[in-house]
Amino acid sequence: MFVREAGTWREITPPGMVGTLMDVVFLDRAHGWVVGNDCARAKAAVYRTADGGRRWRASPVGSAGCHVGSRLELVVSDERRGWILNADEVGNPPFSFSRSVDGGAAWTERRTAPIAGSVSASASGVVWLGRSDFALPQRLYATRDDGRTWRRRVLPPPAGWGGATVFPDTPAFFGRRGVLPVTVTRKGRAGVAFYVTSDGGETWRFRSVRAVDFAPRRPGLPFVSYVPTSIASPKTWWIAPGRARPEVAVTRDQGRSWEVSTRALPRARWWKISAADAEHAWLTAYTPGRAASFTSTDGGHTWERLELPAS
Repeated sequence: MFVREAGTWREITPPGMVGTLMDVVFLDRAHGWVVGNDCARAKAAVYRTADGGRRWRASPVGSAGCHVGSRLELVVSDERRGWILNADEVGNPPFSFSRSVDGGAAWTERRTAPIAGSVSASASGVVWLGRSDFALPQRLYATRDDGRTWRRRVLPPPAGWGGATVFPDTPAFFGRRGVLPVTVTRKGRAGVAFYVTSDGGETWRFRSVRAVDFAPRRPGLPFVSYVPTSIASPKTWWIAPGRARPEVAVTRDQGRSWEVSTRALPRARWWKISAADAEHAWLTAYTPGRAASFTSTDGGHTWERLELPAS
């Protein structure tokens, strides 16, 4: 694991990290958390730093299994509060959900999470659970009491997509404002819809939808794929649909208009996108046994391969 400073790379992998890297979250340049998991030895740990990865402290947590897709997902809302979802691909709900109120020094586990998916959190400490691994539509949940109880939220299909199957991702929050990407499919069509909130997620309203060339479902498989998205701000959203290669687009006005990348990115099996603002984004494309990262500094019009140091 590396961080780029003053044009050079510095390795910040926690010394002696347990197993393989599961998740990384940084609130700012100084405060970060890393999850390592060794499924064969049934050991996992959270590592925390307050100085940009120069020093780390470790705390044990429950481990994830060795099954493909099983993982530990970490989310934090501030320097004190964090949560971990143990998504076990072959387990049955409820799944393990742990929380910390002391910056990750100690973790309390509950088996309450209704689905294996992904988590996000608002600054107020409400945790959202969505992006179900399996093709279960309308699976979006929120907890206000650290996982003791979960409330399911059901979204109406977007305008013009009546009867569509709705697969909610997890929302991104900017204060009380939030944006929720949703993959929708109807009669062979696919799209990505966006719902917004201005009250911390108490209510959501449909904002826009964009039809895309994407395959959320594959015949004979129980899983669902979500249109890769990244929410950079309440108005700036990135998407990366496509079937054999990413086709990146960005909106700066909540979906009223979109700018499409003019450079073709390489073919890949799947990919992820992350954006900081309307101009800067990173995309990692995966093929079996290999991953390649790219960066754009001009709103996705051009992409440069990111050369990372050898580990």
